Amino acid sequence: GGGAASLPGPGGGGGNYGGGAEDGTPPGFNGLGGNVYGGDFTQKLLLGSGGGGAMGCYAGRCAWTGEGSPGARGGGIVAVFSNIIDNRGEIKAGGNDNTNPAISVYGGAGSGGSLMVKTNSFLNQGAISANGGLSSNGIFGRGGNGGAGRTSITP
Repeated sequence: GGGAASLPGPGGGGGNYGGGAEDGTPPGFNGLGGNVYGGDFTQKLLLGSGGGGAMGCYAGRCAWTGEGSPGARGGGIVAVFSNIIDNRGEIKAGGNDNTNPAISVYGGAGSGGSLMVKTNSFLNQGAISANGGLSSNGIFGRGGNGGAGRTSITP
């Protein structure tokens, strides 16, 4: 997962195999983005990792909750196996955003999960994604965006 802030500041985004996550950005003492992880996509599907929590201070009290937000959840695992697929909607394994407007400092967003489609005939008129989540700006800086997940479409 993403690194939590050790002093008042935003958390880092969650990492994943598809791409590393962003660090939280100053002016706070930001958490670091999670590392790229995982191996051969054909061997195992991995959940996305959560973002790092943010620490905020209010009336001299510093904590990972209240003024600071926890990191957002990572994406799940989606596996679709069918002879024929006609996608007219969305197939997603994305990480959660961390964009609550009621707080002053944001935790990191979750990274994308894993999405695998195996089919002999695929008609796609929709969307397929395993994107990392987004974070927002707060008084102490912006939490890191989550790293990209991974997708695979094979016969």
